[in-house]
Order: sequence, then structure tokens, then C-alpha cells
Amino acid sequence: MSLPRIGITLGDPGGIGPETVLKALSSRNSLPNISYLLFGSSLVIEEEKRTLNLNTEIHSFDETNDPQSPSISLLEINSPLKTVKKGSPSKENGEASFFFFQRAVEEVQKGTVQALVTAPISKHSWNLAGLKWSGHTDFLSQIYPG
Repeated sequence: MSLPRIGITLGDPGGIGPETVLKALSSRNSLPNISYLLFGSSLVIEEEKRTLNLNTEIHSFDETNDPQSPSISLLEINSPLKTVKKGSPSKENGEASFFFFQRAVEEVQKGTVQALVTAPISKHSWNLAGLKWSGHTDFLSQIYPG
């Protein structure tokens, strides 16, 4: 029997999101027996793992594989992000966090994940990226009106 899969976005690459997500998932003994699918960038993940000195095992996502045991996978999202700009809003961080979130919503709609957790984004970064939405809720309200 396959395990439920929970999607988690990394949020703004320059914010608290990646750190929070990785710290939470590194404490797996306190988490339920489910599979986690991260939506983000290996650049962000690897830099954060190095900074936090974490050895959390994260696999590349294989959509043909139903999770049979607890695991953490990464669905690599293409974005213009070349370096992580920590601590200050930027167009690149805004674009990246939006792409992570947008793809996660698409995967929810396809049924790839049974629930979605979103790490914090920077509304200022989304604005710098020229996005018309002010944040997660605004985007979702246009997809799921009423």
C-alpha cells in the first residue's frame, strides 16, 4: 500500500522557508509515516543543508514510483535562480518562489500530492518579479473562486 504524499514548497529562497522545511524534515522521528515531496531547487536545498550541517537524505522525484516507505523527494523546478540572495527581497527570489508554488499547485490538481504546505514567501519579492498576485492566498483565490 502506498503512503500519502505531502507536498511542501520551499518558499522564498532568501528567507526562512528553506531552513524551516529542512530542520522540520530532519526531525523525522517526530513526523508521521508519510512521503514528502519538496518543490524547489537543489541549489537552495544543498546550500541550506551545508549551512545547517544536515545530512538529510533527499531523493530526486520519480513520478512513476508510489511511495511505499517514508521518504523525502525533490521535484526540481526550473527557475532563473543562479545564486541564493539571503536576507533581502529580490526579483530572482520572487520568481523562484512563485515557480515553486505554481508547480506545487499543479501537482495538487493532478493528484500527485494529497495536501500542500507552503513555506513563507516574500510579497515584496513577488512584487519585484512583476507578479500580479500579492501572495499564496491571492493566487489560490483566483484558481478556486468562491
